[in-house]
Amino acid sequence: MSKKPYLFSSLPLVVGLLLWAKDGCRLSFWATKVASSLEVPIVEGMPELGFQTQIVWKEQYLSGIECPIFGLFLSLLFGLCVFIHQRRASTSSIGPSPS
Repeated sequence: MSKKPYLFSSLPLVVGLLLWAKDGCRLSFWATKVASSLEVPIVEGMPELGFQTQIVWKEQYLSGIECPIFGLFLSLLFGLCVFIHQRRASTSSIGPSPS
């Protein structure tokens, strides 16, 4: 039995985990906007009077927990298909012997 098909069937899981890790391993669903805080002085030119926080929203896609879960389901599905295919191939090659 070759392990190469099983390695290929784990590819969706690896891609899903890498994409999820690249976006920050969020335990929530995907996001389409990202907030960033910016400190702005209350009065221009007079920072001693204090600062206020301005929130700037940016359009950006961040994947969530659904990405590795979807990769896991695809990997399990592909692995099951490979297992069934190899099992059928091994049983058909054994088959009944001609008398």
